[in-house]
Amino acid sequence: MKEELKDIKKGATWQNIYETLWHIATVRYCTQEQLKTAFPKNVWRRKCATPKKIKIMVEAGYLKQSETDVITATHKTINLLKTYSDYNTDIIKLGKGEGGKDTLFNTEIFFQLMELPNFFAIFYPEFYEHPGDQHVWLVPDACLLLKDSDQIKMQFIEIERPKPDWEKHLWGKKLKYEKIAQDINTWNEWWRYWSKVLKINLCPIEDFGFSIWCVGSDSFGWPGWKFSNL
Repeated sequence: MKEELKDIKKGATWQNIYETLWHIATVRYCTQEQLKTAFPKNVWRRKCATPKKIKIMVEAGYLKQSETDVITATHKTINLLKTYSDYNTDIIKLGKGEGGKDTLFNTEIFFQLMELPNFFAIFYPEFYEHPGDQHVWLVPDACLLLKDSDQIKMQFIEIERPKPDWEKHLWGKKLKYEKIAQDINTWNEWWRYWSKVLKINLCPIEDFGFSIWCVGSDSFGWPGWKFSNL
């Protein structure tokens, strides 16, 4: 696998290549323009996330690039990272399709979240109202984990922009999160599963909790919710 990327390594390191692929895979969709402005101080971005080297990765099958310049990772990306890096590829959810305007807006936020000093992980869970349901009931835009020493803080991310029936829309999500918070299976099944995938210790049920960070919205003053721009 590495032989296909030898031209990218010129002036860089293998770790720089892994970091580039991991960041793209984690946010699922991004553009060249977004890569130009994200992580300005990071070596991997300057050394490997250039148009020339992105093109090499696309030609080698490690990335896909649409006609509208939307870049996504591939299964080949995951195999490379799993084989040669320490990144947890089990939480990566590959993008489907080419990524629309709202998806790319979310990417801007995800890149900023990944720059937080205590950033640990972003993943994309789905919730079903009842066990065995076929249709997804709640899809957070992402779940953000922040780590301070041995403490993990979990925040579901809702990236919102004003729309018709704005308050009704958010109120519906609030009720769903409240139901999740009150359901013992959120810890017993959902978090038990994800803590294993994330390779972190399962906390006691009395220590389990989460908050919701609503990015880009007015504040409604709800307990457990944070409303702010990044």
